[in-house]
Order: sequence, then C-alpha cells, then structure tokens
Amino acid sequence: YEAGKDKYPVFFLLHGSSDSDASWSTVGMAGFILDSLIADKKAKPMIMVMSAGHTSRAARVPGERDPFAAEFLGDSMPYVDKHYRTQTGRAHRAMAGLSMGGGQTMNIGVPHMDQFGDEGIRMSWGILFRHEVVLNYARIQDIRLRSNAVERMLGLARIEIQTASGSSSSVMTLEGLTDHDRMRDFLYSRMRGAAEAKHHTEAGLAGVLHEVALELRAVRLVLEKRA
Repeated sequence: YEAGKDKYPVFFLLHGSSDSDASWSTVGMAGFILDSLIADKKAKPMIMVMSAGHTSRAARVPGERDPFAAEFLGDSMPYVDKHYRTQTGRAHRAMAGLSMGGGQTMNIGVPHMDQFGDEGIRMSWGILFRHEVVLNYARIQDIRLRSNAVERMLGLARIEIQTASGSSSSVMTLEGLTDHDRMRDFLYSRMRGAAEAKHHTEAGLAGVLHEVALELRAVRLVLEKRA
C-alpha cells in the first residue's frame, strides 16, 4: 500500500459488545484471513477498518439516536476517505459486524443505503455447530412486524422474514429493533425492487398477477402500520 498509488474499496468491520477494536485482529485473526482470501483470489485487496464501537458506558434508551452512528458517519468515514486512498461510493464501501456490531451495521446501513452496497442479509451463530442464514432480497416472500407487551412498552419490535423455501416458519427474525418501521419498509422496498426487476422478464397473465400480488402486499403493510 505504502509504495503504490492505487485506490481501494473499504470494508468496515465492527466488533461485539464484549470486545474492542483490537478483537478482530487479535482473536478473530481478520488480517490473516483476508490475506489468505486475497492470495487465493477470493477477495480483492481492500482497506479494512475496525472501529471502536463503545461510545458510552451508559445503556442507550430505546428510541434514542445511536451515538456510535453519529460518530461513525460524521468522523470515522470522512477520516478514512481523507487520509487513505479509498474508492468512494456505495459500490466500493461495505459494513459487517458481530452481535452489537451487527446491530450498529443495520442502524447505520439501512438509513444510509446511498452510501453502502448490499445484496441481502447474512447471519451466523454457534460455536460447536455453526449455523448460517444468507438471505437475498429477491427470495423474500413476506415480512411481518410483531411485538409483545414488553417490547411495545420499550418501543421495540421484531421483524419476521419468510422466503419461498416452502416452510411456514420464519427463515430470519430481527429482534430488538428500535427503528422497526423504517427497517420493515426498507426490506419491503428491496423485496419489491427485486421482484419488479424479475417481473420485467415476464409476460402475459403471470406478470399481471405478480404485480397485483405486490400491490395487495403494499396495502396490507399500510393497514398494519395504521393499526
């Protein structure tokens, strides 16, 4: 990097609540993993930024603006673009995070999709038996916003996502969301955008029925929001 003049895409990797900005390098071995992926030509050379995610010792009140998001967008991103040779624009910028970092990724990424590229959501968990769900927006069939009495009291909700897998249960559930309406609307817009892109290749009655189904889903989401 020091000897060259090339510009690189940027990958922001955020740590979990019990970790620090050093955890991905020391425990997660992120540098070694990325070097191996680049050597195997499975990843392009990039600038990887691992920010410190703890901005305050106090717990954040539900509905309160995330101070990390303000610091990240106002300080961290501009600093990286100013002091390093970065390729700017959403096509060259990505975010990911573990646990708390995953929540911060969604809090920042969803309201600012003009600044980050994405094709879907990926979740993984487990130590001995690792599980992973990779969800592309084009596979989403239904989105449900739910909350119980405790969640409503705290201003929280969860989003249940179903796909065309044939299962009646949710493939992915996003819990503890404060900005749940915006998240639901964002996922719906991405789902509909993917479906409409596919619709352009269809013709005749099948295409018409597909469009009607999308409009009915939009009406249902509006009614749920007003309820």
